[in-house]
Amino acid sequence: MQTTPMKLKRFTGLILGVILPVIGLSACVMQSPQAIAAPTQTNAEQNRYLRAAQYSEANEGRAMVVVKSGQLVFEHYAPGVDPERRRFLASGTKSFSCAIALLGVQDGLLTLDEPVANTIIGWRLHPQKSQSPSANCSTSPAASGVEKVETPTYAEAIREALTAEPGERYQYGPIPFQIFGEVMRRKLVARGMAESPLTYLDSRILQPIGLKYDRDLWTHQNELPNLPSGARISAREWAKYGVLILNQGQWQGQQLLDSRLLNQCFQGTAKTLLMG
Repeated sequence: MQTTPMKLKRFTGLILGVILPVIGLSACVMQSPQAIAAPTQTNAEQNRYLRAAQYSEANEGRAMVVVKSGQLVFEHYAPGVDPERRRFLASGTKSFSCAIALLGVQDGLLTLDEPVANTIIGWRLHPQKSQSPSANCSTSPAASGVEKVETPTYAEAIREALTAEPGERYQYGPIPFQIFGEVMRRKLVARGMAESPLTYLDSRILQPIGLKYDRDLWTHQNELPNLPSGARISAREWAKYGVLILNQGQWQGQQLLDSRLLNQCFQGTAKTLLMG
């Protein structure tokens, strides 16, 4: 597959541009360890970690986990927060869509520049939607008004009106992720695989890294995952995903995500991020 760097940069708008900020919400991974070991209690940097945790808590942070050189060296939780409890991840959930997309590319399910209309046939008759690349669909599909905050079903998302020409504006919100979910659902079904993108992610990424989560709460309607905001995961578990990303997609010697594609995901786009 031939994919130009510019096309990959445009792809950042869909899901990959959120990886760095959302990982920082509950898991601060200082280096690139191979696994997460037991915490160490004697560390010269403990006071620095504590000050950071106090700052986090003062600004409504609920949990802070630090993994360094293969060891979980520090963790701090706000009063009343159970370290073992899986908490609502909200928009941090968006970071997992990047892995789904990269797996799709690796498995030949999609390319980053193919039109959404190749998969969602109904888009072919729409003059704007027919021009939207699958991996760049977040630059144009969005809710018709900022008042709409409920996460739509996949079927509802693909019916939403566009608010800009494809590729002209990045607009933050849940709809692009649900559109991407429908694209992946159809791709998986066409390949004879389970239709849920979460099942795909679980078998290829979450199980191999041992990440525990509440599946029933992650799913939306029709047992399909709420990709923009459905995950419930503890800070310790989310740190495992951070380790995978910092290890260039490798986990304990196994290359789960293509490092070349993953590196391209952290290149910014030329479009302004509009927080709707």
